[in-house]
Amino acid sequence: MTGNKCNGITRFLKEKRIFCTVLLAMIFLFTTSIAAYAEQVAAPTADPAAGTYGGTQEVALSTVTEGATIYYTTDSSEPTTGSTLYSAQIEVRSNMTIKAIAVIEGTDNSPVSTFEYELFAGGDGSVDYPYQVATAEQLNNVRYHLDQHFIQTEEINLNVAPYNEDAGWEPIGSNSSPFTGTFDGNGKTISNLTIDRSTTDYVGLFGVTGDTAKIPNVKLENIKVTGKQCTGALVGENGGTITNSYTTGAITGNDYVGGLVGSNTNGGSITNSYATAAVRGTGFYVGGLVGSNEGTITNSYATGLVTGNNLVGGLVGWNDQGSITNSYATGAVTGAQPGSGYVGGLVGSNADYSTITYSYWDINTSGRTLSQGGTGKTTADMKLKGTYTGWDFNTIWDIVGSTNDGYPFLRNNPPGTSATINPTTATFDNKAGGQEDVATDITWGSATNVIAVKKGTDTLTAGTDYTVADTTLTIKKEYLAAQAHGDVALTILFNTNVATLTIFIKTFPGGTGTEQEPYQVATAEQLNNVRYHLKNHFIQIADIDLSSYNNGSGWEPIGDFNGTFDGDGKTISNLTINRSDMDYVGLFGYANIFAEIKNVKLENTKVIGKDYTGALVGRHDGAITNCYATGVVTGNNYVGGLVGLLQAVNDYGSITNSYATCAVAGNSWVGGLAGRYYGTSGMTGHNYGTITNSYATGVVTGTTDYVAGLVGQNYQGSITTSYATGIVTGAGAVGGLVGANSEGASISDSYATGAVTGQMTTGGLVGLNTNGGSIINSYATGAVAGNKLVGGLVGYNSYGSAKYSYWDKDTSKMDSSACGTGKTTEDMKKQATFAGWDFTNIWKIEGSRNNGYPFLKNNPSDYTITLSSSGNGTVTGGGAYNRGKSITLGAEPSEGYNFAGWYKGAEKVSSLPNYTFTVSEDVTLTASFTAMPQDDLQVVTVGNGVVKLNDEPTGLTPNYVAQHTRGAGIRLTATPNSENDYFAYWQDSRSESILSANSVYEFIMGAGATLKAVFNRIPDQNTTEFTVIFKDKSGRILQSTNVDIGFPATPPSAPALVGYSFAGWDKSLDNVISDMTVNALYERLSTTYQVTVVNGTLSSGGTGGSFKYDMPVTVVANTAPPGHKFSHWTQDGMKISTGSTFKFFVPMRDTTLEAVFVPNETVIIPVPFITLSEEVQMDTANKTMLFTANRTVPAGYTLVESGVLLLQSNTAPGELTVETEDIIRGK
Repeated sequence: MTGNKCNGITRFLKEKRIFCTVLLAMIFLFTTSIAAYAEQVAAPTADPAAGTYGGTQEVALSTVTEGATIYYTTDSSEPTTGSTLYSAQIEVRSNMTIKAIAVIEGTDNSPVSTFEYELFAGGDGSVDYPYQVATAEQLNNVRYHLDQHFIQTEEINLNVAPYNEDAGWEPIGSNSSPFTGTFDGNGKTISNLTIDRSTTDYVGLFGVTGDTAKIPNVKLENIKVTGKQCTGALVGENGGTITNSYTTGAITGNDYVGGLVGSNTNGGSITNSYATAAVRGTGFYVGGLVGSNEGTITNSYATGLVTGNNLVGGLVGWNDQGSITNSYATGAVTGAQPGSGYVGGLVGSNADYSTITYSYWDINTSGRTLSQGGTGKTTADMKLKGTYTGWDFNTIWDIVGSTNDGYPFLRNNPPGTSATINPTTATFDNKAGGQEDVATDITWGSATNVIAVKKGTDTLTAGTDYTVADTTLTIKKEYLAAQAHGDVALTILFNTNVATLTIFIKTFPGGTGTEQEPYQVATAEQLNNVRYHLKNHFIQIADIDLSSYNNGSGWEPIGDFNGTFDGDGKTISNLTINRSDMDYVGLFGYANIFAEIKNVKLENTKVIGKDYTGALVGRHDGAITNCYATGVVTGNNYVGGLVGLLQAVNDYGSITNSYATCAVAGNSWVGGLAGRYYGTSGMTGHNYGTITNSYATGVVTGTTDYVAGLVGQNYQGSITTSYATGIVTGAGAVGGLVGANSEGASISDSYATGAVTGQMTTGGLVGLNTNGGSIINSYATGAVAGNKLVGGLVGYNSYGSAKYSYWDKDTSKMDSSACGTGKTTEDMKKQATFAGWDFTNIWKIEGSRNNGYPFLKNNPSDYTITLSSSGNGTVTGGGAYNRGKSITLGAEPSEGYNFAGWYKGAEKVSSLPNYTFTVSEDVTLTASFTAMPQDDLQVVTVGNGVVKLNDEPTGLTPNYVAQHTRGAGIRLTATPNSENDYFAYWQDSRSESILSANSVYEFIMGAGATLKAVFNRIPDQNTTEFTVIFKDKSGRILQSTNVDIGFPATPPSAPALVGYSFAGWDKSLDNVISDMTVNALYERLSTTYQVTVVNGTLSSGGTGGSFKYDMPVTVVANTAPPGHKFSHWTQDGMKISTGSTFKFFVPMRDTTLEAVFVPNETVIIPVPFITLSEEVQMDTANKTMLFTANRTVPAGYTLVESGVLLLQSNTAPGELTVETEDIIRGK
């Protein structure tokens, strides 16, 4: 813009000139704007450039614009002129994001430049120079370089944000992007790994590792990992190589859950590694080291607790075409799937083409005696080098003292030196008075401390629930008392490892749960608690009524039971289960091959289930002995009066000496005793287990097939010396004893008498006998009806056999059978008919017993009770009774005799004359009676009168002496001979004390009695002498004296009475003018005594007061605290009453009465063991009292104290002798 141009423009008109001026201004401004944009400050640059580096970087920022100032941030926020002014190089020591701008005054700021740096402690990520990982953040950076190589250079604690917050650590590598590089833990620990991702698969420090991945020397301590599928502490799913690594802590997931690796896939290998972590899977494939193994495991072990559903093992849950070599497991193993059979000490399942070599498990600590692979050893053997065939104890393994608790450990991967606790198990007695803190000692290894104590996901409160002082960890009794039952597993979290303290909450009245000392079960609640101790041993010590569990669905079946339950002949009554949509239903739902149930008496059961339903057990793979059930059982398939399904494996699975009287109804496989007996004989043809000496009498109804009086289907099993009498109705394969006898199954020395109705394949004994089924020495008598393939003994026979077996053609109304021989009723009752039968040891025919048919000597339908006596008494109650019936015998001694007991041979079976027992055998019982001892009774008559004994018509001689039976009642009646005479008194001839002034004197004959009957003349007007009798407060005659008329009577010495002072006589003694009786007067002493009441009140109010001696006082117990009930009162520590309201007399001392409360589950026998007669008979002459006592000590108890307690003590009791049998401590 020159002056010439401007001059040219100014030659326009004035108006025009104004317009041009404005236009020039606009052009000038536009041009200026373009110049400003061209000169904007250039964006900053960084040196070195953004990227990944192995070490610390010094970053320089610059801009090409001269004079510009740079501002920057390192927290990812946008920079402004208020941000940090760049003046020197920025040191980048960790992951960092730098954002920067350049600014110059008068111009626009530069765009924001962003520089991101990812750093490790060193290295370049190559095999030779791996990235160095020293911090949690650097460990987290591994996820961004999945194909690189790393080495850990420092101990890393992941108990820092953000890795311990929310879902915790994010696993490195995924199914789509696995880790394929190398991570060398270098023997450094990674502690406190926390992952809470219950809906995420592939969970662990590494989620998934590829086939080129290598993970050596990693030490994971005190981890807490929760995932879904494929969950492990180190790797969720491993396809690479893991060596010299270990984990401690706790892992939880669904399926494919392991202490080290969730799933070790084909090509994955684990060597020289171990896990001590507790592992819990809610589904399948759960193992202490690996959940599922398709790869190789060598020289490795696991010691942690393992809990899963199915396919659960101490080392590996499922070995699926994988190999396991030189490895072992010691942890306790628990599976929850009833009847799965895939729970083992080493592996749950070992699939085809899998191998397990020189590997072992501890049968004691694991609680498992079976595994599908490996060798089980005792704890003692597991700690011996000689046990481990082929192991290298020179370079790989070692056993040294208590290191690793004495088990083998890896020389190059030894167990850590972190803190441990001892003991790791304890018992807490949750009964009142037994509660004590539980303490365990901590052995501190490396520097550590207790971070927390947890029960599952709940954290205990320090100082309240537990304390730590020096080397002692104490779990407080107040916390433990609130725990309901069973094992309380507490996880002790140290800062470098984890330990588990398992405390058993003892809720049983006795025992330790071992085979030698089984837990005692006395109540319904204690029986319910059996479900929390499935591997232990139990004995029932009292009858149990389950009515309290009858609401809703009723009793919840117990199982998977793996222990022993001994009913000890006590009853379990009123079992009610209403679970028509549930399988495995019964008192026990499922009991496995090592379970033993014996001596259980189930009465009045009402059980409804679906499949596998029985009164005692839904499915049983073990032994049942001496058990019975009565009531009703209803289900779908596999329904039995005692057992739904009996499965015998490896010589386990049997029913012996047991029976059921239940009415049974179902669909298929329905039996009076068992729905189905599955013998699993396999290729050898051997019948595993037996049903022996057992029977069923109930009505059996099935809507379809395999229905029978005893067993619906006998599949490869053996039934011997058993019978059934119930009416049977079904469709096909219907039998009086067995519905179908197949696949090599056998029936011998057995019979059926019930009516049988079916549509086809229906028989009096067996409906269908096929494929090698055999019947020998057996018979049937019941009526048989059906449409097709119906027979008196067998309905249909295909490749089966029946030898020396018969049916009654008359009673069955069948002239034919698929096999067997028909006989008339007359012939069926003749021993000669049954050729080849053993009538010496097995069978017997005896009159009308069993309606004249053969019966089993050791399993008869009824028994004969034969009674005899030693004389001098009568007995009642003998005869023939059905097996299992409860009967009561009676014995009444003759006069002068005592009942001495019931005897079975030389064995005394009862001390009670009324003896109640359950009929179980032919037996002869003898009542013994013994003569009562006799002592001299001497009666001297003084004066003009006569004495008669027991109302005999003839009086006694004046100096009568004769022997009388001790304990006999003596009644003496004194009668004057004339109207001028009267009876004066009875006198003890030995002590000369006056006994009574009544003419009739009664007493119980004791150890001799010497009496004098005194008669006097009646005074008349000429009488000059009178009789004065002095008595004390109780009416006892103190003195009788004759006094001349008009003279004073001389009293005896003032009679003393404890707690009282003598106040004189109630009549004047100065001028005696007639016969008279004078009574002593007393005043209660003014001294008072303090009565204190604990847990109760006085009936007059308050918890204490002062009372004079011998005053009556009543106390009332408080309401029992929650969970408790009143038991008894004690007075100064001595038990005195079981009534909540108690009246007593104040003793001559301060006294304390305390009401005692006990937990609700404590058994209190509601009747006294000793019942005294209402009337006490006293022999004053001999200073004796006679009580008639009936002692009934409940079974399982022993009498330890017996005696007499005097609640009112105005007369000293003197010496007391208690004569009774079986007293351990007399009082």
